[in-house]
Amino acid sequence: MTLRRMTRTLLGKWHLTIPGVLLSLVISGLIFNVVPPLYASSGVAVMVQAGHTSARTSNPLLSFDPSLGTTAQITIASLNNPDTLSEVSVAAGSTFSVKNAGPETTGVLGAQPFIYFNTQSPIAGESAAMVYRLMDVARQNLTDRQKDLKVRAKNYISLQTVVEATPPKYVVNTQAAAAGAALLGGVLVTCGLILLWEHVLSSRRRVKSVSDPVGNSARERVASWEEAERLNIGSREASLKIPAELLAMNSTNIKSNSG
Repeated sequence: MTLRRMTRTLLGKWHLTIPGVLLSLVISGLIFNVVPPLYASSGVAVMVQAGHTSARTSNPLLSFDPSLGTTAQITIASLNNPDTLSEVSVAAGSTFSVKNAGPETTGVLGAQPFIYFNTQSPIAGESAAMVYRLMDVARQNLTDRQKDLKVRAKNYISLQTVVEATPPKYVVNTQAAAAGAALLGGVLVTCGLILLWEHVLSSRRRVKSVSDPVGNSARERVASWEEAERLNIGSREASLKIPAELLAMNSTNIKSNSG
């Protein structure tokens, strides 16, 4: 079936196509309302080492040790524990990711002292709160680890906030994808059923036409019957007209003989 024929079939069956599309729109709207929205937030923190006792005026931000990147990776691994989600989230459907590189980072940079926090939650304010909770959990894990290693408090590595939690941003792709898939699926099912039904009807008509011994459709048979009846009527009129002419000729001959 060509595209032109399919289009003509769907337009010809508009009384079925339009209700099917409207029903698909209704289902799509319901799914859009049922699927919970998601709000995203993010933040960035950095590992900072304490100043040396011999150089109290030194700036820790100017002396990043390569080992800070390793410490950041250890902290990230501890945060990616499945139990962390229950500690930082209060809403079902919330997720988070903690990485050593941001979305703008390109190439292989190795271990970096930065930690990037990304959260998603169906509650707008919850997504930003999760970022701060993750930072607090990271600081506590870092402190506990250094205590276990018997590190002096003045030499502790600290986690400093670089970028505060961003305002919650609505993630539109979740609801839009679900609603769009429902709408597209409904339209395809509607068109498919209409075309399939039309194909079945056409197949039945072809089978019926082939099985006809005369080889004509019902309309052609009716036309042939009407033509045959018309011919029969004409032949009867002709048969009646000929004896009438013969009688007229005989009466004329009789009159002429008697005269």
